[in-house]
Amino acid sequence: MGTSDAVRALKAAQIVMEGDNVELSSEAKERIIRLFRDSMTRLAKFEELADVGSRLLQGYRQGLEFLRRPPIKKSDVVEKIIKANETERLKSYFGEKSKCINTSDALENINKLNACDSGLKDHLTRAKAIVTELEMLVEETATATLCTKEVSILLCKAPNDMSDAAAAPTRHEESVSPPSPAQSSEASELEYALMTGIICSMVRQEYAMQEKIVTSLNFKVSSEELESYCLMWSIRPNINDDIMRMAWKLIR
Repeated sequence: MGTSDAVRALKAAQIVMEGDNVELSSEAKERIIRLFRDSMTRLAKFEELADVGSRLLQGYRQGLEFLRRPPIKKSDVVEKIIKANETERLKSYFGEKSKCINTSDALENINKLNACDSGLKDHLTRAKAIVTELEMLVEETATATLCTKEVSILLCKAPNDMSDAAAAPTRHEESVSPPSPAQSSEASELEYALMTGIICSMVRQEYAMQEKIVTSLNFKVSSEELESYCLMWSIRPNINDDIMRMAWKLIR
């Protein structure tokens, strides 16, 4: 979801609250801001985990590509060099069974593959826990907004659904006007609340992508697939940079 979609979602909910004459208590406002900051803490932890996961995925790719190295076809010149400098190390590289891969290196890479695979599965467990915590924060935020039906629905929807709902005319008015000075503080609290929902939704979608990648890994996965997995993981397509900048500005 782009920045304009997020803004439309915030403004649509603003209209709903203004039309319903919703007034949040100072305690509710403080709670909403605290919950938003908690969600940003979870987001930071998720990004740290994603960085580690990216390195593990790259390690898995490197280990698997090493094991796929093709054998070197020995020419007469190579045969003479091997015989003149025959060592156990050279034998292990050029033996029929090893297919030019040093035995100890092959074992090391198999261990590396297993370690990366275990690390990625552990990543999913930790990332899933963060998603669950974010979903709980969204529920608490919805409660803090006095459980206003329309606002809670907007808050808990996925980004695409939120943008669709925001783009549709509400029962109060069809155009979105900026908040008046008296309403600016109220709109700010709502922005915290809805940003909590947007963050949760982005992280949830990113986790779903990572889960699909990890569960697809095996010794038969192609080099092209591995490359695309590593690329998608690193660019984090579900984390919108513009929305992230908006969110971090609310922290300052």
